[in-house]
Amino acid sequence: MDKENTGIDKGMVYRLISECNRRLPSNKRIKYSFTSDESINMILDGRMYIAIPLEDAYDKLKTSMKSRPDIQRGKGYIEKRMSVNAQAAHDNGLKPKSYFTNNVLQELGFSYSVSFFHWLIKSNYLLPTERHHTSASKNFTNFYSPESICRLVSTYNLDLLYNLYLDKITKDDAKKIRGIKYTRIRIPKSLLDSQGGVVDIDCILCDNTLFFTPKLCFSAKDPRIQILETHEERPADFKNTYTKGLIKNLLKRKAHSFDKYIKR
Repeated sequence: MDKENTGIDKGMVYRLISECNRRLPSNKRIKYSFTSDESINMILDGRMYIAIPLEDAYDKLKTSMKSRPDIQRGKGYIEKRMSVNAQAAHDNGLKPKSYFTNNVLQELGFSYSVSFFHWLIKSNYLLPTERHHTSASKNFTNFYSPESICRLVSTYNLDLLYNLYLDKITKDDAKKIRGIKYTRIRIPKSLLDSQGGVVDIDCILCDNTLFFTPKLCFSAKDPRIQILETHEERPADFKNTYTKGLIKNLLKRKAHSFDKYIKR
């Protein structure tokens, strides 16, 4: 069976295993380790499976859940304390911040401290997947998906952000490390979906890419574009309303995260 057709990925298998283990006593919990992005070792119902495809593991987990009353029975305190939407989020595999312990984060490939993970949330580098009422007093709780943590690991400059968190570097230091510069370019209006002639615009230069808006950028090597001037510090006449947001995104994200926004 083709994984691309089934849509089963590590995050989905991880969530299902977590849901099973949450309801099982410690001596009956599923033991597992991912061997690649497409396979897993797993001990389930007393049987060992070696490097089986994720879609097979998912099917076996679903079958096990249906056949075991110790997994199916009550969902515990959470039903009494959460709103309907919050319960639905939980059933769909979303978890509150407190769920992501060091061991859970390690399983998801996040090899830093829990306190750094909390800092990423507090600093709005990681946004919640959903937000719901979780008590009669109308308190809100943010919910996060395991997939969002996996994306964070693959697309964020976590080493750089970790040094910011530890106060080993300043944001100005981080900008220099990333090679962020302020640039004025001359560009054909056709690349801006306009007609006729050329126009001068201010962009942020980083990773050989010129960022004009969060979702529109150009290759610095594009022969149609002329770089007029480049500065390490922001010039007084630099005019780009997206500057602050662009720099924050460039500090946190790896270069390949923006490839889809490059205008060819």
